[in-house]
Amino acid sequence: MENYPQIVEGYVSHERVSPRAHALTSKTFYLRIPIRSVLLNTEGRQSSYGNWIFGINRKSLISIHDKDHGSGNNIKSWLSETLKKNTLKDVVDGEIWLVCFPRVMGYQFKPVSFWFCENSNRELVAVLAEVHNTFGERHTYILKPEIGRRRFDSGDVISTPKSFYVSPFLSVKGHYQFQFNYNPTTHRDFSRIDYYTDELILKTYMTGIAVPLTNLSALKAILKYPFITLKIIIQIHCNALILWVKKIPLTLSERNK
Repeated sequence: MENYPQIVEGYVSHERVSPRAHALTSKTFYLRIPIRSVLLNTEGRQSSYGNWIFGINRKSLISIHDKDHGSGNNIKSWLSETLKKNTLKDVVDGEIWLVCFPRVMGYQFKPVSFWFCENSNRELVAVLAEVHNTFGERHTYILKPEIGRRRFDSGDVISTPKSFYVSPFLSVKGHYQFQFNYNPTTHRDFSRIDYYTDELILKTYMTGIAVPLTNLSALKAILKYPFITLKIIIQIHCNALILWVKKIPLTLSERNK
């Protein structure tokens, strides 16, 4: 599966630890896309990819679009500008893997997307964690190895201050802890985000087994999860109602600051 698009079938979990306990786990699927391999031809001009089953920047049953990521314009330009701005352009000279929830039959719910940036030795040298909120906004956290280290190792815990309003039930204060692992032998993919203030507030993760993204594997996923986007949106709203019933404090005032 070297530098080929992949589809990951597994689970996404959302567990609130404090101030009231509540957990939600759902079966789902998501994608691992080698952006440089599929979007850049030898002349670097390619902007679309795929067919009617899976495509990038085209109408497909399963799709990814520039407008759903980064600046909302051109993915390649946004990536280039973001890497340059954060002194990563020369460091990231290998593949860039986009791990995200796609549009399914045109509909999407995309809480988070990860851009795993490699060097020419296939070492993970940076992660762009693109967090989306319930108001249609998004913010990218730039995760780089500590000074003196050139890469991330599998399972490293990466901390960064929280600076983006995500939900009416979560403060902007505090910090995130990220952890990533992709096992090339078992093809097990794992991404975790924990949120802390003075204590652990929320634990989330997405995980599954990656297989090549083919017409057949894509159709199987659609048949197995035909209304996955609608299902997740309903679950999120039901979850919000449960949190409200449990009297989790609202943080709406923080969004207006």
